[in-house]
This record gives sequence, structure tokens and C-alpha cells, in this order.
Amino acid sequence: MLLALLLPSLLGCGMMEAQTKDGTRVYLMTAGEPLAVSINGDEDKRLGDPVALGLGPGTHSIAVRDGAQVSVTLEPFDRIVVPLVPNQCFISLNVSLSNYGGGDQKVPKIQGRMQRSAPFAMPKDHYVSDAALPDSITSGQQVFLLRSTPCHVADDLEYGLNGQVSREDGSRDAVASSVAVVRRAACKEKTEWCAALEGWSALEESPLPAAPQGFIGLSVAAAAGAKEIELDPKEMPLSVLTLSADGGALTGLLGSNPKEEGQLALTAQSVAKVLNKESELLSVGAELDGYLQERAKAGATKATAQGAGWMLEGAELRKVGAYWVSVEPLPEGEGHFVSVHSPYMLLPN
Repeated sequence: MLLALLLPSLLGCGMMEAQTKDGTRVYLMTAGEPLAVSINGDEDKRLGDPVALGLGPGTHSIAVRDGAQVSVTLEPFDRIVVPLVPNQCFISLNVSLSNYGGGDQKVPKIQGRMQRSAPFAMPKDHYVSDAALPDSITSGQQVFLLRSTPCHVADDLEYGLNGQVSREDGSRDAVASSVAVVRRAACKEKTEWCAALEGWSALEESPLPAAPQGFIGLSVAAAAGAKEIELDPKEMPLSVLTLSADGGALTGLLGSNPKEEGQLALTAQSVAKVLNKESELLSVGAELDGYLQERAKAGATKATAQGAGWMLEGAELRKVGAYWVSVEPLPEGEGHFVSVHSPYMLLPN
């Protein structure tokens, strides 16, 4: 009799444990090519489509082959998204109208874009696949799909499919749009240029250097409303950025005679080789290096913090790895100069 009384209770506990385990989930999404992932030391699994794993409460390890290992601690009924690559891009698609009717909208609306390196909670009312969506929704209910794509694809969607991003400040939208169109051109191949521009949206902290440092880069003009541009180093002006703990200076370089123009052209080629992963060292001629050294010692304009970056002489600066990216308004017309600056080194001539 005692066993008969206990059996339903024991079965109930087992069902609750199963529900807790299944409801406590980790979501894994690749940002492009399928990845080999190991969960809690198990054999590698090839992941392509979004994967939802009911792992249950506790600490779990997720390792990407040839990549980082992530440890995540789950509480009951947590829903956690674990990025599998640094600065992984995610987009939120509002499918309330496109999937459930109520209008002429047939294409999901881009609700927002995010870039993450650390695990984060699955946003409310978000799902990872069409199959997981509810069969129906009530009037006024909003439902979303969370997707991961290469960052330049996310930019294409954000600034093409949806027209524009909804931001509190329209000027911030214009800056992001300029970065997006240059990033799209740079990321046709995986280069340092691409990585630096992809990192712009990561919102990582950008501390100013304690000691004066110099950077030299290439600038691209992105006119307002442009959808496609070409990256031709021969047509890109050089940009010099000097930074210290207090601020710095941002200067465009133009030659005043054929000799200077020739030296700047050679320097631009060297910068392009670094950004295109064709060289690891930046070659700067002696005369130009002397100018850069003096410029770094000159008085600095104070930089003011803005979000994860800085404002300097009307330009917005963010540090991405070893590079500094600057975005400044075009002197004529609407749009921006988008520049990627690399640390420079004088090589023997």
C-alpha cells in the first residue's frame, strides 16, 4: 500500500525534473558555416541550423573546435543564447504580421540588431525557428524570431529590408548606416579592414592609450543613402590619428607636390596591404614618419566619452583590436568619412 501511495508522487517528481530540464535551455546558432561543438565534453556535433538544448539547471561547458570554451550556469527555466564566435551578430525579426496575417506585410520586419560575445538571455517573446512559433497569437501580441547571420548580412537586412534602424537619435542612425555600407564592401573578403568595421557595433570599451600613440589609415567616403561603394586604395585619402590619455588629433593627409604625393601613395599601398592581410608591417617613409612623430607630440584636443567610444574634433572613435575606427561628417554634402587606422612602424629604407 505504501508503494502504491508513493508511486504517483515519485512519477510526478520525475515528470517535473524532465520538464525543468527541457525548459532550461541553451540556444546555439552559427554565424555562417557549420561549427563543430562539444557539449559537456561529449563528442563534437556539427551545428548548422539553430539548436535548442534542454540541459537542465547547473553549470555546462560548450567548446567550439579550434575556438573558445564557454561555461554557462543555468537556473531553472533559463533560456540562454550562447554566442559561438566573438562579436557574433544576431537580428530580431518581428513576424507578427508576416506570419499571422493582419495586413499586406509579407516580409518580417527587422526589429533590431545586436552583437554579443558573452551568453545572454533569450529576449522575451523570441523563438529560434518557425516550428517553435505558437500556432496563433492574440490581437496585439508580438512574436519574434532570433537569427544569427554574418555581420555584413545583418547590415544588409537592417538597412535594406527595413529601410532604416529605429534609434533614439537620427544622427546615430546616419553614422551606423555609413559604417554599414563601408563594412559591406570591406567584408566581401575576410580582412583586417572587415574585422575592424564588424567590431564597430560590438560596443566594447575603447580606452585611450596612457602614452602618446600614432595611427595611420585609409578613409572611405560614404554618401548618405549609398547602398554600394567600391574600395580602391588609390582613391582613398590617408588619415592620421594621434591619441594620448587626454585626447588627440585626427588629420587628413594631402600632398602639396609630386614628391609628397608619391610618398603618400606608397604609404596608402602599405596600409592597404596591412588591412587586406597581405602584410603585417606598415611601411612609412622617413619624412612622413617625422611628421607623424611631431604630430604625436603636439597639443591634443580633448576627447569626450560617448557610449563605448569617444568624440574627437567632430569625429566618433572606437577601438577594435589593434585598430581605431573613426567616422566623421563629410565636409560637403550628407554622409561620412569612415576610416580604419593601423599602428604604424618605420621600416629601414
